Amino acid sequence: MDLPSKGIDPETLALIAWAVDAVWEEVAFASANNDANSTALRALMAARIMSAVRDGEHKPEAFKKLAVEAFARA
Repeated sequence: MDLPSKGIDPETLALIAWAVDAVWEEVAFASANNDANSTALRALMAARIMSAVRDGEHKPEAFKKLAVEAFARA
């Protein structure tokens, strides 16, 4: 996933990746769609979390919730 991450520290980026991976495993969406759709949806979830980080959110539990919300809206 190649998203603009300027201003987000490596530890927070790792937490964002964890949240996206955790949600992805829960919904098992990757097995039902082609790789292009999977990549785009994972990028959408990560972008939503990064936006929240830039607005001041830093709680891993919130990252997961944001990923679920982004998934549900897609």
